[in-house]
Amino acid sequence: GRDDRICANAAKLWAGAVADADEAAATALYDAVLGATLRAAERLDLRYDEVDEFGDDDDDDDDGGGDAETTSLRPRNAFDHELLVNLAFFVDDFLAQTDAARFAPWAVPLLRVLERRSRAFERASSLYRIGAAAVRVGEAARRAMSLGDDDAFLRVCRRWTRDVAGRAGDYRDELLVAAAGLILAAPKDVR
Repeated sequence: GRDDRICANAAKLWAGAVADADEAAATALYDAVLGATLRAAERLDLRYDEVDEFGDDDDDDDDGGGDAETTSLRPRNAFDHELLVNLAFFVDDFLAQTDAARFAPWAVPLLRVLERRSRAFERASSLYRIGAAAVRVGEAARRAMSLGDDDAFLRVCRRWTRDVAGRAGDYRDELLVAAAGLILAAPKDVR
């Protein structure tokens, strides 16, 4: 299961190591963390099956309760789904504690991977959570003039947020919150 303290402590540890290292070591550590994040986002098995479930429908008027059919999602690889959830918490904390300028070269490649994976696995809300953190920090780097390819960053933000906004009407609960977080994190230029 997810333990926010472990994710927060790990992010604090890695962010502290980056901050305390000389420039070459800091760059190597930061790139190792973001490289592992990018590889995980590309490789985790996020497939899931839709499973019909029946439960008591207490909202109906009959005394017998009745059965309501609902559909739930079951991950094919629960371990990889749990890793993605924990990775989302870690990345959010790590990016918030490190210099946005360091993230600049990672913004576009990470967002492209997250965008592609979210199209294939649109119900994996942690992809949107990582994306929202990446967009926030990428936008901070852009405002600080640290982002090398400003146009590419804005294009991927525009394309992904519009795609998610078009699909979000079918989302609810935690998935809707994560998708809305991504959309709201987008730079004002692309909304």
